[in-house]
Amino acid sequence: MLAALAAGPIFGLGLSLSGMLDPTRVQSLLDVTGAFGGGQAWDPTLNYVLGGAASVAGLGYAPTRRLPHPSRSPWSCRRTAGSTGR
Repeated sequence: MLAALAAGPIFGLGLSLSGMLDPTRVQSLLDVTGAFGGGQAWDPTLNYVLGGAASVAGLGYAPTRRLPHPSRSPWSCRRTAGSTGR
């Protein structure tokens, strides 16, 4: 519970430090063609922020791939078959 409560402020701090709270900066990242930026050039700097976040998430997910998959157990197969009415 404490980890969940701490994750919100840490996430908000990361957003503010990376500049993702600035709507024009986020819009310039998403607007590759420059059609909606009012002459503003495409800003790919937030791609590094997104890449860093994906890397951290991938590192957190990697250890879970070695755990046994619950849907492959006989109990889970019976439960799934029972829930479909067969």
